[in-house]
Amino acid sequence: MEIKFSVVIPLYNKEGYVLETIKSVFNQTFSNYEVIIVNDASTDNSLEIVKSINDKRVRIIEHDKNRGLSATRNTGISNSKNEFIAFLDADDCWDIGFLEKIKELIIKNPKEHVFGTFYKEVINGKLFTPKVNVPNKKAGTSWVIDDFFALNKRNLIITQSCLVVKKIAFKSIGGYCLLYTSDAADEGLGVDLGGRRII
Repeated sequence: MEIKFSVVIPLYNKEGYVLETIKSVFNQTFSNYEVIIVNDASTDNSLEIVKSINDKRVRIIEHDKNRGLSATRNTGISNSKNEFIAFLDADDCWDIGFLEKIKELIIKNPKEHVFGTFYKEVINGKLFTPKVNVPNKKAGTSWVIDDFFALNKRNLIITQSCLVVKKIAFKSIGGYCLLYTSDAADEGLGVDLGGRRII
């Protein structure tokens, strides 16, 4: 089973972050991927920054007007070439082994459609681990989330930037709900994929 990822990066006015975001993709230990950057009509220098990247794995798609986060992610999905869609917001970064870990989860759970890892946050320059509604005995292990909403009552147990979805899952639901135009799209995916288990 050959695993390939399409990394979808929605971009809107992230000139101060997007280069580090893309570098975190290039630094991955697993390298079988394409990068799709969807510029949602940025008004800063974000587009110029990503256009300066000379790498054949990167494709840039431009919206003619600002359409919102959900539509931007949907554009990335519809233009992707690979079976697994990895989402990365333009002001987030991956640990060096993220895609490698997701590959291992896919191999271990070939019938599942949604995969993810835990995350850390940087606030005021300090890195910390959010407190979430996950049993201590499961920390640091891989396991199946059967009821996303039961575990998601505190902080988010998973965010867009640590989420990978099999492309076929989006075909059955029609992509992200366009009613969500900003960070609420994170919760929107939980609603739309609520019937699918998360690894």
